[in-house]
Amino acid sequence: MAAKEKFETVYAIDPVAERRAMAERYGAKSLDPTSQDFKSTLKSLTNNRGPDAVLEVVGHPDALYTALELVRVTGVVSSCGVHIAPMKLVGDDLYAKGVKMCFGRCHVRGVFEESLGLLKRVTEATPHLIEEFVQKRIKIGDAEEYYKLFNEQKIGKVVFEF
Repeated sequence: MAAKEKFETVYAIDPVAERRAMAERYGAKSLDPTSQDFKSTLKSLTNNRGPDAVLEVVGHPDALYTALELVRVTGVVSSCGVHIAPMKLVGDDLYAKGVKMCFGRCHVRGVFEESLGLLKRVTEATPHLIEEFVQKRIKIGDAEEYYKLFNEQKIGKVVFEF
């Protein structure tokens, strides 16, 4: 929903069918990265250029490499996924594509007012978004069980209550 405020067309790429369906309900066009032709499909949908910007939220090297492969020449890759594994980026590939890359969390103080306004607009337009997005509220003591379920793709977003 936030991306739809900034971009006319938003593509959601996710291996989990339920998450793709949710993205479609909120205005994104979804692609299954496990299909053999998803990269060529995305390229054809973007006039054979690739997307202007790619947001990588997984935090895995393969997701970052895919983002770099998909983004158009001189596009932007923003990665807020927490990378804990080593990454192997090839300088020639980055140089040839001229991609701008951003890593890290948002700087809350610098974007708080804008982000709060965006959250208000999005939730007013789609009042059930948060309830659908947050699938479970649990006590912190149950975190291990729910991380396991998340890793097995049996559950989506979980909020910890203290």
